[in-house]
Amino acid sequence: MRHLPQSLLRPLLCVPLLCAATAWAGKAHRHGVAEMQLAIEQTQVVVAMEIPLDSLVGYERAPRNEAERRAAADALVKMKEAGSLFKFDAAAACRAKEATVEAPVLEGKAASGKNDEHAQLEATFVFVCSDPAKITRIEVNLFDTFKRLEKIEGQSVSVRNQTKFVLTRSARVFKLSGQ
Repeated sequence: MRHLPQSLLRPLLCVPLLCAATAWAGKAHRHGVAEMQLAIEQTQVVVAMEIPLDSLVGYERAPRNEAERRAAADALVKMKEAGSLFKFDAAAACRAKEATVEAPVLEGKAASGKNDEHAQLEATFVFVCSDPAKITRIEVNLFDTFKRLEKIEGQSVSVRNQTKFVLTRSARVFKLSGQ
């Protein structure tokens, strides 16, 4: 993921995040499956995601008609609503600070053709929390917004631990251990 804030690239978190990104780069592109990295450092929580466009809009090419253009624009807007996509424990007092969403094919920035066969959206969400030590769970609401999304495979990294996880429509809450 190329949108992680520089403050998260400290030695403690840099190695696990880069290893995870390298491992994921070799994975096969799978429709219905998103990949997520979650990093907690000091008062920031950063969520980085890669999602096949098919999981968001049902195709992986440039929109061809007005209905597809509307669906693409709607998906991009919904992906920027970090506060509704991710819910943290109220005691942690987390608020969305930034959402960066890139999907060149949907945004009309990539040529349509063979290069679009496995297009994806990349997103990075930054949250600021008053007391991140009180984060015990994160509810991921992407399944409600994007009906074609079936599973999220991810990894969480913090000062205390590193955890792999899988979320599904029926199990959408990630419980942090050691927090």
